[in-house]
Amino acid sequence: MALPRVSWPALLVILVIGLSSLLSCKGDGDCGYVPPAWCTPQRDPENLRVIKAKLSQREDAQPAASPDGEHLALVSNLNKTPSIYEMNLHDSTRLRLTQNYGGDWAPRWSPDGSEIVFFSYRTRNYEIYVMNRDGSNQRNISNNYASDSHPDWSPDGSHIVFQSDRDGDSEIYVMKSDGSDQRRMTTDPSRDEHPSWSPDGTMIAFVSYRDDRASIYSMNSDGSNLIRLTVSHGHDTEPDWSPDGGGIVFISTRDGRQSVYIMNSDGTDAHAISGSTELNSNPDWSQDGARIILQSYRAGLRGIDMINVDGTGLRRLTDHSVLEE
Repeated sequence: MALPRVSWPALLVILVIGLSSLLSCKGDGDCGYVPPAWCTPQRDPENLRVIKAKLSQREDAQPAASPDGEHLALVSNLNKTPSIYEMNLHDSTRLRLTQNYGGDWAPRWSPDGSEIVFFSYRTRNYEIYVMNRDGSNQRNISNNYASDSHPDWSPDGSHIVFQSDRDGDSEIYVMKSDGSDQRRMTTDPSRDEHPSWSPDGTMIAFVSYRDDRASIYSMNSDGSNLIRLTVSHGHDTEPDWSPDGGGIVFISTRDGRQSVYIMNSDGTDAHAISGSTELNSNPDWSQDGARIILQSYRAGLRGIDMINVDGTGLRRLTDHSVLEE
């Protein structure tokens, strides 16, 4: 049965990043994961409404390194509405690529660097869009009444994996890069989200709540051979494959904070690379596999950081103490 249309006021969802609401810890030490800024749109399963959240002040989020390693695509509300920008990593200059009332999120570069896929609320519904890297030729490719979000490219650029609640709960789907041949990959009644395609094209990593907590799973790109990669007392989210396919970076609350972890692609040797004093999210590998780019809240400032994969060399790439108007 189709979900009812959701009213416009109820659908303005973006995140609460206030420090007090990033983690919700119970007395037994269970620190529930709360998606950080620019969160996944979620419908309340009982009331079929989108859960409201409050837009924080000046903030950058969801960095994605370009294939040539020279630029970042990122989301910023520097001009009030969440928009996608391209930032030069050498001089930090920015080009605004999207501008609309609804907001745009989760940019991902095509393998050849010529296009960017993202999701948008510009039509009062979350849809997957593709645009040229200069922001031109923006087009809706998912065209569905449901919430479609968090896209990622196949390594040959021919397909896009994404999450959608079009069948009642959040599941993983794949479509051709022109939006045709949309197919459901997961069928579990629990929430499946945030897919990431492996560099060799054979596997997809994603987050699932089928075991009560958020855990990272992998499956073949045709949906077969499901494997649970993480088992912890926290929540493991936001997986991203390393360029060589040998590792996966992710966010975990297993240490009581939202920390950056790296593990082998089979789930072994999971270890933290970020400190315990930051709140981190949205990790992405540099194209040479030597560094992780991420969103971080530290020293009272929110911005985009870069850190070596061994946990050394942490440095800030954007800083809103400078960007504030």
